[in-house]
Amino acid sequence: MKNRLFVCLGILLLSALLALSVCAAGDKTLVYLKDGGSGDGSSPDAALGSMKDVYDALDLSKDCTAVVCGTLTTPKERIAFSGDYAGTVTYTSVYGGTDYRTSGAKIVFMPYAYAFSCGTAFENVDLVSGSTGSNGGIVCVAQFHPFTLGQGVTITGGDNLTGGTIAKSFTIVGGCDKSLGTPQTTSAKDANIKVLSGD
Repeated sequence: MKNRLFVCLGILLLSALLALSVCAAGDKTLVYLKDGGSGDGSSPDAALGSMKDVYDALDLSKDCTAVVCGTLTTPKERIAFSGDYAGTVTYTSVYGGTDYRTSGAKIVFMPYAYAFSCGTAFENVDLVSGSTGSNGGIVCVAQFHPFTLGQGVTITGGDNLTGGTIAKSFTIVGGCDKSLGTPQTTSAKDANIKVLSGD
């Protein structure tokens, strides 16, 4: 009888610990990321390796922070892959008193149109066109979610990102892009774009 009681108590304790660990993972609002990262995002040494990993790891019902602590190269694909989230992800290279830009942290965007499925902000981070051709255009499609270029953002790309045309500019679309997924064709929603810095 006593052994059965201990077994039951052990099972209850294990269940409680598993529930707590699931809650902790589901409530994550801060991750670190850089190329080659293969950790859980909990620190620069355990960084995630891609923007897709960021969206998979964070609780996107809340406002979250993704700390770019090294070079991060974006693939040519949708940045958020499913869902329509209420929270905002802020990408920054300055966090906890450390400015990771001093050791080369930056986001390298390959020329492409990127669709974001939640609010997105960039603050205190360097954005670079990764083009090796003549055009370095980067298009950010907000899909009616808030999109902010906050303070301390630089946007560079040399001769490939000189402005004047979309193919040579950093472009923000407040609504949808017909070439990405299955966007809305009509909407009464407002676009919400803020540009507080950048070149």
